[in-house]
This record gives sequence, C-alpha cells and structure tokens, in this order.
Amino acid sequence: MHNNYYFLRQLSGQLNQQLVGFSVVSCFSQNKDELIIELNNSKQSFFIKASLLPQFCCLSFPESFNRALKNSIDLFPQLILKKVIGIRQFENERSFAFELEDDYCLLFKMHGNRSNLVLYHNQKAISLFRNHLEADLEISIEQLDRQIDFNQRVFEQNINNLPKTYFTFGKVFWQYWRAQGFDKLSATEQWPEFNKLLALLEKPTYYLVEKKARLFSRYSLRRQYSILSWNLFRL
Repeated sequence: MHNNYYFLRQLSGQLNQQLVGFSVVSCFSQNKDELIIELNNSKQSFFIKASLLPQFCCLSFPESFNRALKNSIDLFPQLILKKVIGIRQFENERSFAFELEDDYCLLFKMHGNRSNLVLYHNQKAISLFRNHLEADLEISIEQLDRQIDFNQRVFEQNINNLPKTYFTFGKVFWQYWRAQGFDKLSATEQWPEFNKLLALLEKPTYYLVEKKARLFSRYSLRRQYSILSWNLFRL
C-alpha cells in the first residue's frame, strides 16, 4: 500500500514542498538494489533511501546517513550539483519524477518487484539503477499519465469489472468494499458509496495499524483499512 498511487501522490506533493531548491550532492549505492540520494540547500541535508529489493521495495527518508568506506559506488553522476526544479506526480500512475536543472529528470517507478529509478536527459532515458530491467529505457516520460473516467455511466457500465476499471485503488480498497457488502448492492446504490470512498482517498488520514501481530501501512478507509503515517518518513 505504500506504493499505491493515492499514497505516492501525497508523498510526492510533500517532497515537492520540501525539496524544490535543493541540489543533489551525492548519489551512491553500497548494498544491492539500494540507492542513497543526498540533497542539500546549503542549510540542511535531506536523504532519500530507495530500497528496491524484489521481495519488498520502499522509499524511506533517514535523518542522516553515514556512507561506508568500502563497497560503495557513485551512480547517476550527471545529477551532482543539479538543483531540483519540481517534483512531478504522474496521473493515475505509481511513478513520480524529480525534475532538475539542465533538462535532467529522475523517475521513481514504484512498481513492486519491478521498481526502478530511470535517469532522463532531454526526455530520453539514458541510465537505469536496476540495469536488468532494460525495457525501462523505452519508457516515455511524456506518456506516463493515465486517464480514468469517474462518471456514473462508466461506473455502471463496468459494475462487474470495477477493480480493472479503477486500477489505482489497490487490494485494500476492494477488500473493504466487499467487507462492507457494497458489492451486493445494486449499481445505483453502489454509486454513492463509491464516491464516499473516493473522497477518502482524495483527502486521506494516515495511520499505522497492527493486524495479526504485524504492523501494516495503509490509508484510511477506516482504521482497520488504513495507510502509512507521515511520521515514518519524517517529512
């Protein structure tokens, strides 16, 4: 759920407020499938840790990070001292991008076990973090926005295939939908319930919850189906 579109949209918005004007001062890896980016605005540093292990990928934001003296390699050297101009969230897509000076762009593609970071220059992919995902070099950054038609006609026409039609919601949304019995209602009765839940996704509240002795990060459709607290990211 931490890589759900609605969560990433909130995250990228917060990062945009935090990091515009910061410059990349280091970008390196010292563990497999882990990238550390340090940004600085001459007053403070901000760290991004991208852990893209196939079994679990996530972004975290430690307050500090000490680089190892050995087994550390610099990556994406083109970004060093480039200033962040803005952070772009792609519509209905689990990806966002850092837009930097001199027409550089760093895409955070948060697609589960196929997550990757892709560096662009003049809108052309030039380098990958996870090099074995070669197809990512073909991703057009100008074609990542995806459209969803949220009107009642489309909803009712796709009443038997809602998860595929509204592909951004994720499993938790539909688990909650079924648990509340909304799928048993008529299409006309489902429509207002759908809009209530959509409103919660648009302006979510964040919780950290425990379920079966494990901590989960989810967004609030209610506490038992909630999403990650901002405190985990210390923004």
